[in-house]
Amino acid sequence: RTWLLKLGATATIDYTTALTPQLTIIPNDARLLDTVGNTDLLNRLAANRPQLQVYSLALPQWQSLLTTQSFHFISGPIWPRTYRQLLDQLATGELKAAIAETVNFHDVRQAYHTAQLPGRRGRTLLAYSSSN
Repeated sequence: RTWLLKLGATATIDYTTALTPQLTIIPNDARLLDTVGNTDLLNRLAANRPQLQVYSLALPQWQSLLTTQSFHFISGPIWPRTYRQLLDQLATGELKAAIAETVNFHDVRQAYHTAQLPGRRGRTLLAYSSSN
């Protein structure tokens, strides 16, 4: 949860624990990033939030409860123009990259194994320079 807050989230929900007490901290006009893809969970989160905006990485379709709510599946292809915009946002700090570690490209086997460890948050990058 701390990791998500550092990335800019204003609140997080742990779907493995009781939801009712957590729902009180979610603003009515919230933007929700769905990484779970559970329609029942989304329906509970959408109740009483007429301005909810859902962005899902896991669920291609969801029927919002109200016409004032919106849903966007954002795990589609990234075209060159959009990719350039993402790079620009990373460069200006508007977006923050979640990087777990950077490993020398000679140690690619080690990087692969550590990237597969459970509980990892962020990407493993390979570092390369022309002097390598």
